[in-house]
Amino acid sequence: MANTFETLLFRAAVGLACAGCASSSTDRESCSESSVGEWQPMSKPGFEPTQATGTWNGSELLVFRGAEGNSAYDPCTDVWRGIASGYPEGGRHMGGLVGSRYVVWAWSLDGDPPRGAWLDAKGKAWTEMNMANAPEVDFSLSNLRLEQYTSESALVFTGEGSAGWADGRRYDLAKNAWRPIALPDGLSVRVDNVQVLVGDRLVIWGGVDGAGPLQTGFAYDSKRDEWQPITKTGAPSPRHHAHAVSTGKELLVWGGSALTGGSAMNVLRDGGVYDPVADAWRPITDQGAPDVTWVYQALWTGTRFLVIGSNDGGARSGGLYDPAANAWGAIDTNGMPGAIDQFEAHSTPSGRAVFIQDGRELWVFDPTANQWTAAPAAGAPARAPLVSAWTGTSFIAWGSVDEQLSDCSNVPGCDPYVKSIEYFTDGAAFRVE
Repeated sequence: MANTFETLLFRAAVGLACAGCASSSTDRESCSESSVGEWQPMSKPGFEPTQATGTWNGSELLVFRGAEGNSAYDPCTDVWRGIASGYPEGGRHMGGLVGSRYVVWAWSLDGDPPRGAWLDAKGKAWTEMNMANAPEVDFSLSNLRLEQYTSESALVFTGEGSAGWADGRRYDLAKNAWRPIALPDGLSVRVDNVQVLVGDRLVIWGGVDGAGPLQTGFAYDSKRDEWQPITKTGAPSPRHHAHAVSTGKELLVWGGSALTGGSAMNVLRDGGVYDPVADAWRPITDQGAPDVTWVYQALWTGTRFLVIGSNDGGARSGGLYDPAANAWGAIDTNGMPGAIDQFEAHSTPSGRAVFIQDGRELWVFDPTANQWTAAPAAGAPARAPLVSAWTGTSFIAWGSVDEQLSDCSNVPGCDPYVKSIEYFTDGAAFRVE
């Protein structure tokens, strides 16, 4: 399914870990291991989180507040600083990191053409994006099929209705220019396909067209600006709604459906590992694979492929796939949080999986110990945060708002639909490792 951005990549996260500290930080004591497994309070900035959005840029939490100004938070020193103004204003945004630079473009409610810009790695200056030849994405993003960000470029693909893929564009920061990406024959008709960035290669495989499930695919090499057809030799059987993750070098494709009605039921228990450099598949065994009809989470932990779901009876289960051994192992569901399909999921460098609900509750699954651990409630945010981010080792949640309808009991002329709004500038970070 294509990644759709309602408010940017603003659920990306931040944390108190030296691996995520700004290069300019000198105080490393604040990153001591004593903070692991605890919620740590953040210092309060001198502004309210009015209309705040934000993202993690690899070293700091960037917070954008439109005309109110922009700021950056260094979790290692617990210090806020001002950064350059110039964030594109609009009612709808999309964007992401190209290398260490943050690219964003916005659409206004009045139908004006979108405008974009990108922020340098140190947050000192914005460069206005040349929007000539930019993709024609509508305000509702309904025609957006995919957006991905490589080390050098932003890639955007659009389509119309059930036609799948109609147009591709790439924005190169070095040239400050958009240009078309020619689409290969056979790509335009598919929907419900796998689409994953593996290194700097965008791999699109499977899906369904008017004739049924597909076994074909293409890999786009963004450095060479060329497409490569994916071999069918050794590929998984035709399917749509498959679950896929990138290991950084390879693509893992598992499960999905071969039904022609477009159902997302997970009726297949096998898959394949694809190497886009060698253009070669090897099989994923179905022995020991999880018996799940509905997949809630599919995540690469850094060492294993984690799948969590339930069967037709509602019983939850899951599995851990080791691609080196081509073997599945069962996971312990004791301690697994409820409604895990609604959680955002991340992984750590050591291979643990992190699941976060509403920016306030956090669970860690350790695949080595096959054990779930809930983060302590002490110090956790009291309200759902307006800005949150993941650094790779930690989660940061900052800013919140409390909206209450007016209490009009025995108050003549009171409007019960008028809200009282109170903003909070506190925040907390939880370091997993």
